Amino acid sequence: MNADIVAPNQQSVLQKSIGYLAIFIAGILLLNLFERQTTRQYQDALNAYRTISSKNAQEDANAVQMALTQLYQNIRTISTLPSVIKIDRHGSNLDADAKQSIQSIYNNLASSVAVSEVYIVPSDFEPVRIDPVTNKPEEPILMFDELITRFGKAEAAEDTHEVTAQEEVEIDEYHQLKEQAAYFRQNYPTASRITGLDVPIIAGAEVITCDNTEFNTTKLDADRRGIIFSVPFFGTDGDLNGLISAIVRTNALRSLMPHADGALVNTYEQYAVVAAPDNQAATSMSDVLAGRPNKDLLFSQVVPLKMNDPKGAWLYWTGHPDTAFTESAAATAIAESLVYGRVICLAMIALAMAAWFSWRSKTHSNLALLNSKLRLMVSQLNEQGAHVHDLNSQLMTQVAALEVAKERIAQDAQRVANEQGVIIETLGQGLAHLAKGHLAFSLDVSKRDAFSSIRQDFNAALSQLRQTLLAIDASTEAVAFATADIAASTDDLAQRSGQQAEALEDAATAMESMASATRKSASNAKLASTMAATARNLAVDGGGVAQDAKLAMARIEQSSRRIWDVVNVIE
Repeated sequence: MNADIVAPNQQSVLQKSIGYLAIFIAGILLLNLFERQTTRQYQDALNAYRTISSKNAQEDANAVQMALTQLYQNIRTISTLPSVIKIDRHGSNLDADAKQSIQSIYNNLASSVAVSEVYIVPSDFEPVRIDPVTNKPEEPILMFDELITRFGKAEAAEDTHEVTAQEEVEIDEYHQLKEQAAYFRQNYPTASRITGLDVPIIAGAEVITCDNTEFNTTKLDADRRGIIFSVPFFGTDGDLNGLISAIVRTNALRSLMPHADGALVNTYEQYAVVAAPDNQAATSMSDVLAGRPNKDLLFSQVVPLKMNDPKGAWLYWTGHPDTAFTESAAATAIAESLVYGRVICLAMIALAMAAWFSWRSKTHSNLALLNSKLRLMVSQLNEQGAHVHDLNSQLMTQVAALEVAKERIAQDAQRVANEQGVIIETLGQGLAHLAKGHLAFSLDVSKRDAFSSIRQDFNAALSQLRQTLLAIDASTEAVAFATADIAASTDDLAQRSGQQAEALEDAATAMESMASATRKSASNAKLASTMAATARNLAVDGGGVAQDAKLAMARIEQSSRRIWDVVNVIE
C-alpha cells in the first residue's frame, strides 16, 4: 500500500512537469494550427500572385507579339509589291510612286516598331565584290534609313561640342545579309516552297548596325547593336530574287517590352533581349537562353511567340524576383500575422505556465497536508489490517479448536451411545432372567464405566430378593394359618409377576430401540421408569419382597434418571 503513495516532493515535481508539458503541448498544437492556417493563406496568396503574374505575362507577350507581327507583316508586304517583284539590281526601274510606297512602309515601321533601316538585298549579294556599275563594293539594291540618319545628324548638329557624329558601320550588317541570302537560296530557291502568305522570316545573331542614334552620345557599342529580320521575295519567274530586311536595334526591341522582368528570346541564335540590364531575366540568363522557366523562382513563365521563323523559336520569357511577392502587401500581412500569431502563442504558453506555477504555489501546502493525511490514513489502515490479520489468525485457531472439540464430542457421544446400548441390553437380559425367576443371575460388574453403579444396584436388588425369598421360605410353617391367603396372594403375585415379566420384556424391547435411536432414549428412559414403578407396585403386593423390589426399582429409577440426564447432555 505504501508503494502506491508518491512522496510529496516527487508528486509535486511530477504534477508540475505534467502541467507544464500539457501547457507546452497545447501551445505547440495551437501554434501548429495557426501556422497551418497561415500556410494555407500564404499558398492561396501565392496562387493568386502566380495567376495574376501569368495573366500579365501573357498580356506582355501579346504586346511583344503585336510589335513583331507588325514588323513581319510590313516587310512581307514590301516583298509582295509588284514593283519589288520586278526590281532590277540597282532599282533603276523603280518609279517614284513605288519608292514612295516603300518609304511609307519604312516610316510606319520606324515610328511603330522602331525599325532603323529597311534594305532590299539581291539574292547573290556579296559585300566584298566590286559592283561593275558603281565600281565600289556591292551594296543593297535600295536602303531606307533617312529617319535615323536625319535624326543622328540633326542631334549631332545641335551641340558639336558635346556630341560628335560617329562613322556609320555597315559591314557587319552586310555580312549577315549575305548569310541570310545564302540561307534563302538554299532553302527557298523558288516561290513554290511557300504557301500563300506563309512567307518565312529569319533573324541572325546580334551585330553592330549603322544606327548611331544613341551611340553618338554614349560611345557604347551595345547602344548600336541589333538584329536583322529578313523575308524573301521572288521575281516574276518565281525564282528567288532577293530579300527584304529590317534592322532593329536591341535597345529598340527592349523598349517594346512592357515589363521590366521580361525578355525576348531566340533560342536558335542564343539571342536574348532583356527589358532591363539587371532584371530577373539577366540573373536567370541560362534559363532564358534555354527557353525554360526558372524553377527556383516563385513565378517564372515562358510564352511562345508566333513567328514563322524556320530556324528557331521565339519566346517571351518572364520571371519575377521572389521579393515581388514576399514584399507585397498580401505576403507582408500574412508574414506579419504569422509573426504576431507566434508571439501570441508563445505569450499564451508563457502566461499559462505562469498561471500554472502560481496555482501550484498556492495549492502546494494544501496538497502536502492532504498527502500527509493520506499517509496517516494509510498507516492506520495498515495497523487495522495487521489487527484484522491477528484476529483472523485467532479465529482460524478457534475454528480449528472447535473442529477438534466437535470431533471429540462426536466421539464421546458415540461412546456414550455405545455404552448406553450395552447397559440397556444388559439390563434387558437381567430383567428377562428375573422375569423367568432366575434369581441366581447377576450382571457383570468387572467393567468400569458410567453405568457400573447401575449394574451394581441391579445385582444388589437381585441378591436382596433372593435373601428375602429364602427368609419367606424359612418362615412358611410360621405363617401356615395364612397359607390360603398367601397362596392366593402368591397366585396373584405369580400372575402379576408374569405381567411384570411381560412389562420388563417390553422395557427390554424399548431399550433395544433406544440403542438404535439415541434421540429417543429420553422417552425410553421414562418408559423404563414407568415399568420400574409397575414392578414396584407388584412388589408391594408381594409384601416384604415387594418392598425390597420397590427399593430396587427406586434405584433402577434413579439410574434411569441418570440415563435421562446423560441423554440430555448428549442432545
